Amino acid sequence: MLSDVIAAVATPAGRSAIAVVRVSGDGAHTVASRVLESFRPEPERRAARSRVVHPETGEVIDDAVYITLHAPRSYTGQ
Repeated sequence: MLSDVIAAVATPAGRSAIAVVRVSGDGAHTVASRVLESFRPEPERRAARSRVVHPETGEVIDDAVYITLHAPRSYTGQ
């Protein structure tokens, strides 16, 4: 179904200081809010920093920078 949430690594395999993970679909903000401690979907197209946490334990896993792109002004249009 086209409304399913899709999360995929968008950087090549191998060692790197930065990895890009794209999340899209109708529930993308819900998924992001479960793993990004301070996720806010607004303001759009502005980088924000957050800690990545395990969705069940709350254990801090990493730091992240995220950007939200709202439909239809995103690469996938979602």
